[in-house]
Amino acid sequence: MNIKLNLSFLPIELRSSFIGNIKTELSSQDDLIGITETKSNSMFSDRNENRIVGFADDIDKLCTVQWVSGSLKDFKFFIENILRNNYGEYMVAEDIESADTLTILKQGDVEQFGMYVCSHCGTFFKSIEERTVHERIHYFM
Repeated sequence: MNIKLNLSFLPIELRSSFIGNIKTELSSQDDLIGITETKSNSMFSDRNENRIVGFADDIDKLCTVQWVSGSLKDFKFFIENILRNNYGEYMVAEDIESADTLTILKQGDVEQFGMYVCSHCGTFFKSIEERTVHERIHYFM
C-alpha cells in the first residue's frame, strides 16, 4: 500500500528532519521483523520492505511511503509515535479528500479548520464545547 504524507503544513526546515526520522524508524522496524536478513533476494525485499518511495527534497510537500506491515491505521500510529517522540506540537490527521493520505498539522492549525482535538486522546470535535465536555470525561476516568 502506498500512503501519501502531506507535509505542506510542516515548516520547510523540519521536512527533511521529519523524513529522516521516518527513514530511521523504518530501517529499525525492518531489523525487528527480520527483513534485512532476506535482502540477498532483491525481489523479496523490494516487495516486503517498508520504505519511502517518493520524496524529492526539502521543498517537496508530498512524501510517499510504501507500507506493507499493515493498514493505514497502523501507519498512522507509526507516524503518531514519531511525532510524539520528536515533534510534540504536531499531529497527524487523515485527509478526507484523498484516499490513503495523511496530513501533518500543528495542533493550532487544526482549529483554524473548525476542528478541535482532545489533548488526551486525539479525538476530533466540531466545536470547542464538544471537546470540553469530552475532556472532562478523562478527568473522571
